[in-house]
Amino acid sequence: MTDATTAGRGQGSGRLWHALPVACGLFLAMVPVTIVAPLLYELLVKRLHASPLSAHLFMSVNMMAGMAAAPLVIRLSRLTGGPSRWLVGALVVDGAAFWMMGECVTVASLMAWRAVEGAAHLSAVTLLMVGANRLAGERRGAVMGLMGAALTLGVGLGAPLGGLVGTLDAALAFPVGAGIAFLAALACTPLALRQEGPPSAAAALAAPAIPSRVRAVPLALGFTDRFCGGVFVSSFMLYVSDSLGFPPAARGMLMMLFMVPFALSCCPAGVLSDRVGRTRPLVLGTAAFGVAFGLYGLCPGWALPWLMLFSGLLSAVKFAPTLALCGDVARGTNRDGMFAAFNVAGSLGFLAGPIVGGLLAQWSLGRWGVVNYAVIFMVPGALELLVAVGAWALLRRIPLDMGSKSRAVGIHRSPATS
Repeated sequence: MTDATTAGRGQGSGRLWHALPVACGLFLAMVPVTIVAPLLYELLVKRLHASPLSAHLFMSVNMMAGMAAAPLVIRLSRLTGGPSRWLVGALVVDGAAFWMMGECVTVASLMAWRAVEGAAHLSAVTLLMVGANRLAGERRGAVMGLMGAALTLGVGLGAPLGGLVGTLDAALAFPVGAGIAFLAALACTPLALRQEGPPSAAAALAAPAIPSRVRAVPLALGFTDRFCGGVFVSSFMLYVSDSLGFPPAARGMLMMLFMVPFALSCCPAGVLSDRVGRTRPLVLGTAAFGVAFGLYGLCPGWALPWLMLFSGLLSAVKFAPTLALCGDVARGTNRDGMFAAFNVAGSLGFLAGPIVGGLLAQWSLGRWGVVNYAVIFMVPGALELLVAVGAWALLRRIPLDMGSKSRAVGIHRSPATS
């Protein structure tokens, strides 16, 4: 082993260590996202006498506000001292909005504070990704894989924590969510104390010159991944309860079997993308996940847990290099707004998933007299396959003269790095 190799590995480990506070902040920031999900009936319908439509809107109005706010906050942060200083403020606002939702006595005021919470939350998540990308150095895959694991674990913990809180008092979900958001702000405070400005011109020149068309790849993957997630939490949960007769505990176990390998595999998948490039794991993982998702409605019930495990692993294989590619593009084009666009695309996908699933369910019910879930799951699966083909077509054409760092994006090695 050469000295250069040893130094590079040492620097990579350091980068991963320095990114731990950012990952901790992201983990804490994601927990409140799902903490209220199991308690919608108690918090809205029972407590405020909200209509079913209002209960559904509660889970989407925050995303719509976040899609509007995140790009603006990223732009302002670049003009006024860097993302870290805005990050703590966004998390504090997120926590304050959660606290105020617990004080609301009307549906209208609750929705208003929910919109504020969504704007602050998605802005904070985007700023965390920007901060991690700036800390990553050449080990961007490993660092962004760590961020993917933190995100997944936070989302996975929120729902069971909400259920536990609900056994005491559903209304406690709001102050508990506020407290966790404030903890996230505290965890990120050391980052805000650093002297930070926009990326230097030297850093921008040192970054590989990535063609602008590559930006379409992480955006398309962000949309399709969250689109599948929207179909999963709506159509799939209806399928396993209505068609397969799985009780609530079994449904929760299926979700856990998906989330655990996803979270545990994100960081290794990111390390893999640092070693072999983004394209191969990204394209192959996306295509394989599309096939697996399309099989959800055809798989016998006894085999579904194994398919969940496999799907979670494949999700990590494609998600970690997608985040890393997003970071490559942000660095190569000097555009922190790439992360805002990625999160906006993901939010649009999550909003579209249940809508498309519901429309397909209604269409199949009218055509065959029953809801054809197999058809519903084949649509997101086919979309994943289509995006995999498109990503391959775009990434394989990256020119070989992009420098030694090009192998982080493409599948080829330049003569200098072979």
